[in-house]
Amino acid sequence: QGKKISKSRDWYISLRDFLNGFPADYLRYYCLAITPYSQDDVNFDWDEFHAKINNELVANVGNFINRILSFIKTRYSGEVPFPEEYSSKDIEFINKIRDIPKAVSDKLEHNENSEALRLIMDFSAQCNQYFQLKEPWTNKPGSSTCLYLCSNAVRTLSILLTPYLPSSTVRIWSQMGLEGSVHETSWNSSSELQVKQGHKIGNVEILF
Repeated sequence: QGKKISKSRDWYISLRDFLNGFPADYLRYYCLAITPYSQDDVNFDWDEFHAKINNELVANVGNFINRILSFIKTRYSGEVPFPEEYSSKDIEFINKIRDIPKAVSDKLEHNENSEALRLIMDFSAQCNQYFQLKEPWTNKPGSSTCLYLCSNAVRTLSILLTPYLPSSTVRIWSQMGLEGSVHETSWNSSSELQVKQGHKIGNVEILF
């Protein structure tokens, strides 16, 4: 809150108390988001913490993942639909899926963790925009393609977010009904469309 940490003045947050109120991934996400490469001028602020969790994790990532998986569950009997012929917007979205892992890894290799996270969150926002643009709820041509590509984008997000949200991405992986462990999955595979048509997703729950 803009003051120096001091246990003697009772101006600090114990990890035990924090974890009694919030998941560990929330703290990991917030601290990595606000810590620059130089690690200077880091300030834990409750209002900013509140805003980042609600506006970024809940409204951006959580919203996209829940909408896609819930939509497939209710409209397609829980099975990833067969894609139709790709439109220019579909190809543009595929290219974003294929390009984002390299862009993120380049930042991580230079220890630019907050910048890498920003790229991931921007990608998630673009996923939401693509879903809104395609309007699959209207059941117009291209709706099944949208859900097919978005389900692959969910897989991509789960892999890219694993360094930041190791517990939450395990839950995403499970909700997707994917085999193996997200922690043991090749980073480079996050650029591929590995979720095939007919894949059965798991139980869908609110993520954040």
